[in-house]
Amino acid sequence: MTSSSQKARLLDQREVLLRIRRLAYQIGERHYKSPEIFLLGVHPQGALLSELLWKFLKEISPALVHRQIVRLKKKVELPSETHFKLNIQPEKIRQKPVVIVDDVLNTGRTTTHILHHLLPHNPSSIEVTVLVERKHTIYPVKASYSGIVLHDTLNNHVSVSLDDKKEVFLHP
Repeated sequence: MTSSSQKARLLDQREVLLRIRRLAYQIGERHYKSPEIFLLGVHPQGALLSELLWKFLKEISPALVHRQIVRLKKKVELPSETHFKLNIQPEKIRQKPVVIVDDVLNTGRTTTHILHHLLPHNPSSIEVTVLVERKHTIYPVKASYSGIVLHDTLNNHVSVSLDDKKEVFLHP
């Protein structure tokens, strides 16, 4: 990086897919005795990541892997039911492992909001999977599985593309 307007590619498409496959193996190994696993992908990028994880997990895990999309308004202090949308009946996750999937763990705020809604339904475990974990969270949240860990500054921005071209960039 020579100027503040340039971005640095952290992961190219091959590296992104390798890391997602590794994340799937880690989840599969951790839950090898579980008959079911619930992946909750945070819309939009976490939903795309959960779809890729789901495809890999179907190949390697005997568990029935469910994939759901979580929608919430991230600018709200504490989302009420009207700011949080999960299309699954709460009793489905009771005593089942749940994996929250997002592209980047920044402050931990999004995960904290989701936990607020999941904990009353008593899943057997709740874990967090991210492609990029930044080590300056504000809330006491850490990733259970991460593709890459960054020790950067709050002034930087990380962008993740999981559409046709899968890449991760760091913007100063």
